[in-house]
Amino acid sequence: MKSKLISIFAVVTVTVLFYSWLCLACIAKQNNVSQEDYARMSQEIVEQSWQKK
Repeated sequence: MKSKLISIFAVVTVTVLFYSWLCLACIAKQNNVSQEDYARMSQEIVEQSWQKK
């Protein structure tokens, strides 16, 4: 009985870890910034810093 509980706990733990990893991967992919947007935002920051001087 004890080994069966340990097996069930192990399966649940692995399932939860796998699901969490998938959720994190989806979130990271949704927040991805394209190269063009990154370059544009970087240029805007540089321009704003020059305007402040």
